[in-house]
Amino acid sequence: MPELPDPRVPGGAAPPGVDAATAADLARLLAAKRAAVAAEDYDEAKRLKAAEERLRAVGAAVAALEARCAPVPPRARADAVSVAAACVWLHA
Repeated sequence: MPELPDPRVPGGAAPPGVDAATAADLARLLAAKRAAVAAEDYDEAKRLKAAEERLRAVGAAVAALEARCAPVPPRARADAVSVAAACVWLHA
């Protein structure tokens, strides 16, 4: 059986398209999925795969919001405050 790829890129950085916290959760999820496949518990592996897909979608949304949380000029402060609030809410 082929080895499932590790979700982290060399150096331990987050995989492209997800934030660092989500990358750690993905690593744990993929390890559980590997264990389920090794134990031939394919129903559990299928459930974990669906959870992985949902987590990647959330991680992409968080990464996009974090990218928008970069410093902004004063005229866009109101937008920055609402984006920062969204980032805090997603990380909670």
